[in-house]
Amino acid sequence: MRQVLPSQPLLIICLMVEIIGSKHFKTEKKMRKITFFAAVTLVLVAVGCSKDNTADNGVKYVSELKINFAGTRVDYTHDSSGLKFAWVDGEEIKIWEDKNADADYKVYRYSADEGVFRPAENRDEYKLEVGKRYFATPYEITAESISVVDDKSVAHMELEPDEGCLVRLPMISDVFEVTAQGAQANMHHIVGIVEIPVKAANTGAKLLYLALNSEASGSHLTGFFDVSPIDPYTHALNYDDDVNYESIYYPGEEDDAYIDLSTTEVTSIFVPVFPGTYSTIDLEYELVDGDPKTINTNHELVVERGKITKISEFTLE
Repeated sequence: MRQVLPSQPLLIICLMVEIIGSKHFKTEKKMRKITFFAAVTLVLVAVGCSKDNTADNGVKYVSELKINFAGTRVDYTHDSSGLKFAWVDGEEIKIWEDKNADADYKVYRYSADEGVFRPAENRDEYKLEVGKRYFATPYEITAESISVVDDKSVAHMELEPDEGCLVRLPMISDVFEVTAQGAQANMHHIVGIVEIPVKAANTGAKLLYLALNSEASGSHLTGFFDVSPIDPYTHALNYDDDVNYESIYYPGEEDDAYIDLSTTEVTSIFVPVFPGTYSTIDLEYELVDGDPKTINTNHELVVERGKITKISEFTLE
């Protein structure tokens, strides 16, 4: 955003030079220089402080966003109280203008030192306009556009079947209005998480992958869907045709990545799942040097948004 230096400081400087020259002509030259430069410094400081993110047309902007919520999509740890999440330095989100499908999204990046999000690359066009309403989504989850349905914004997202490591959990914030004091949003999880406790039947077992499968119940666990930022916990997700019966956990991206399993201690595996009730859930897995196997559980599974559902313990052979 272009900043225009106002004409008043130049007038003030000229007047102060004239005053100094006429009334203090007999003072020492050194004192005149000190007084003059002090006056110029004060004026320039005032001009610098006037850069209050106000555009030439008088529109005001802010460039700081704070997000409060119970979790994010990365850096999770687990203890007796469940999963804990935290933003990581450099993580990016998209900011969408509410009910404006034609507007480009803005990219904000998290600063761990400040505990806030700021415009990526300090780009002026990413600043938020005071008085407008916006909502936020994770950067890599949302499609390149939003739509407006029944006077509500709708974001198109994907819960990928093979991202069971919880690194790409889809989330959405509520709609927030930007004020001159800043911007603040609350982020919400919009899918659930299933905790799968497993042990090994034999010493030295290594887990290559593990998946929940809902094909027997005819209900989909993952895929593409639409969601509105207006009270996302009570409005149903609208799924499209590109959905899947599986939610899969891989220990890592490398071909030789695996998890060491114990025969005595339980290892918890977490996979994200659409909220809903599933009449039958099966467990599929593969161990290093083993063949893919399926455990038919015949268990009903109820998954709620933003909550962890723990199922019965399994022993993998």
